Amino acid sequence: MSRALSAVDRIILVFFGLLGLLGGAWGIASWLRVEQVSRVNRRIDASVFSTVQDSPWFTAALWITMILGVILGLWWIAANLRRRGFNRLRSEASTAHGSIDISLVRVASAVGEDLSEVPGVTRVRHRVAMERSRPTITWMIRGEAITDLLELREAIERNEEDLRAALPGIDVDSVYKINLAPVAS
Repeated sequence: MSRALSAVDRIILVFFGLLGLLGGAWGIASWLRVEQVSRVNRRIDASVFSTVQDSPWFTAALWITMILGVILGLWWIAANLRRRGFNRLRSEASTAHGSIDISLVRVASAVGEDLSEVPGVTRVRHRVAMERSRPTITWMIRGEAITDLLELREAIERNEEDLRAALPGIDVDSVYKINLAPVAS
């Protein structure tokens, strides 16, 4: 997810959150008969709301609101569900005579297999995706509570060195997420 899309998501969430909070606070204040809210409620002419439906502009406004809502909603869903995965990156060693494409999914899988051999590691999953407009390989390492973290760290550092040696000139970020099971009591 890009920073701009993340900012738009947060703004929309804050807007609707504050709108819901305001509506809920208004309803509770009306139910508790708070003087200021009761005064505003008495000024509201409910008969105006019943005649709005008969106005000539009401149907057009309703259709425009509906169409805009559908378009913006579909755009928001499409923007958030956009595929961020990728598989191949072109090596800088590529020339006009030929190109060298490297499958990062296979490289990530090989690193995951090596990390899964560390004693105490129960599962290693990997994901190759664009994160904040950067190509990123993420490994999620699941281990038992008794996993030797120093040995795991050494394995990660060794694999990171091997990864950089295998991918010279390829700019890719690597993230290792370690999740250990809780200690049994």
